[in-house]
Amino acid sequence: MSADHDAVRAHVAALRDAFDGAFARPLDGARPDEVDLVAIRVAGAPFALRAAELAGLAADRRVVPVPGARPELLGVAGLRGNLVPVFDLAALLGLGRAPGAPRWLALSGRGDRAVGLAFGGFDAYERVPAAAIEAAAPGGQGEAGRGHVTELVRVAGVLRSVIGLDGLVAALRARSARGDEEEG
Repeated sequence: MSADHDAVRAHVAALRDAFDGAFARPLDGARPDEVDLVAIRVAGAPFALRAAELAGLAADRRVVPVPGARPELLGVAGLRGNLVPVFDLAALLGLGRAPGAPRWLALSGRGDRAVGLAFGGFDAYERVPAAAIEAAAPGGQGEAGRGHVTELVRVAGVLRSVIGLDGLVAALRARSARGDEEEG
């Protein structure tokens, strides 16, 4: 029975790795002059994330609060066998704390490097011409974005601010590292 159990576990692990690996590969049919975006709502405002910067999306995950946490840290969630810190994307962008519990998590990174960014609404998955994306004016977003809105794109008639997810997560990690040094 144990050999059968081990074989099933190995098969499930291989299927999970293949599924997760599909997010790391370019989508079939994607052309270099096109960009895949995930259109989302953060505190009711339209934003977008580059699909290439995402490790995945999750919905309706239980987030357990942690004591003494920074205000933007909602807590931790169990995802793909790891505890992942979950941050309120609205708070990180300077939009205040989102009312209620955000339903969606954008995942950045993998394994013990994963970070979850909680937001309220998923609108669509869109493929747009690369030429449709333009650089955001520095400071043009004011407080909203706090420097993490790097581009703008109009999708289905809606102007969306594109969040530089890699830069946002790098800033979170740097701030966390500085906080650890100050406490130690």
